[in-house]
Amino acid sequence: KNFEPKSDLFFHSKHILHDSCEKNKIRNFQFKMEFIKYERRHIRHMIRNLTASFQSRYNLNDYQMRQLKYLIITFASEISKLVLLGILFYAKFDSFIFATLILLLLRMSSGGLHFKTYWGCLMFSAMYYIFSIVIFPHIPINVMAQIFLLLFCIAINLKIGAVTSSYRPMANDHQLHRARRNIFIILSLYLFTYIIPTTQYRAIGFWVIILHTLQLTAAYMLQKGGYIQHGK
Repeated sequence: KNFEPKSDLFFHSKHILHDSCEKNKIRNFQFKMEFIKYERRHIRHMIRNLTASFQSRYNLNDYQMRQLKYLIITFASEISKLVLLGILFYAKFDSFIFATLILLLLRMSSGGLHFKTYWGCLMFSAMYYIFSIVIFPHIPINVMAQIFLLLFCIAINLKIGAVTSSYRPMANDHQLHRARRNIFIILSLYLFTYIIPTTQYRAIGFWVIILHTLQLTAAYMLQKGGYIQHGK
């Protein structure tokens, strides 16, 4: 007789705890979304103040103002996306930092896909990190297969060289040569990590390189197909 009430009480308490956890998750998500909206408003306000200040102080013409505004918007946009992604992946912040370092080195050397909207870029980047640091590292792949795939990625990256944004001119021969050299150095150095014992970071880096090569190939095919028109 005494057992049933205790069992019901335990079940009820467990149900309340589960509901509380779900509500906390919802509140955390809502907080992140509100923070994103606040940051976007704050950035727009900061850009307006900066450009107005520079124009009044240095008497810049309209063309110079457009250049300055583009530079500030680009810088603020990239920094804000890194901050937001860091918040989203706070639970795996060390993995996020490691993946970001490799990704920045590769993107600065070879470019890749570029989105015309802030939110499109942010969503694609979020999915990129979800696959590279959360999902794919749990897929077991033989070490020799990983090395073979990395060598294949080196070959593809050297073939493509670099794919620039549609807002910039296409890479010339000198830029392509420099991009290929940098990519070869970066990816070759990463291969040396296979000398040391296996770590979670090596798997993350492996998938960052794989995904980067896939998106670089996609960008290259879009450029060849005329879907990326430079200077527009």
